[in-house]
Amino acid sequence: MILWKGGPTPMAKLAEATLRDRSTVTRLVDRLIRKAYVERKAAPKDRRQVIISVSDKGEAIRPG
Repeated sequence: MILWKGGPTPMAKLAEATLRDRSTVTRLVDRLIRKAYVERKAAPKDRRQVIISVSDKGEAIRPG
């Protein structure tokens, strides 16, 4: 829901918004990537930062 509403989001912000530690969020995101619902990319200005965004397949299951 966070990605659908807010668009591409840094991994650290996802952890903060979900009140989970970064390793837990990484595992969850990895599962969503394997299912092709989200994509992981390096931030254009700071390649150390990881940005997570909803894929086309993820948009297809968006509620409402």
